[in-house]
Amino acid sequence: MTRATSKILLLIAMLAVAACSPKAVPVPGATTANLTLQADVTKNIMLIEKGRAPARADPKIANTAVLERGADGASTAERWTVDRCGQPVNYRVSYVPDGQGGTYFIVAEEK
Repeated sequence: MTRATSKILLLIAMLAVAACSPKAVPVPGATTANLTLQADVTKNIMLIEKGRAPARADPKIANTAVLERGADGASTAERWTVDRCGQPVNYRVSYVPDGQGGTYFIVAEEK
């Protein structure tokens, strides 16, 4: 296979993967997160849910609410509520700016 053919095949593969990537869908409620951060937090919560929810469960983000804002105006804590088989499960999501335009976040199930 020539180098040019390899590059073309790689480009086609990259385009195919990009076409399959799901579009970010806004979560319900009053989150302060942008769409990219919403998608990242949702993925994190769904990974936790995969380990805790019943096998046939199809958990969904049901609501978001701001709990507190830090004195810096950027750090925020939110409650994200998941519908797990008709039962609400709350997660606390904390955001901290990374100082370079990004955001760190921590997700923990509320007990």
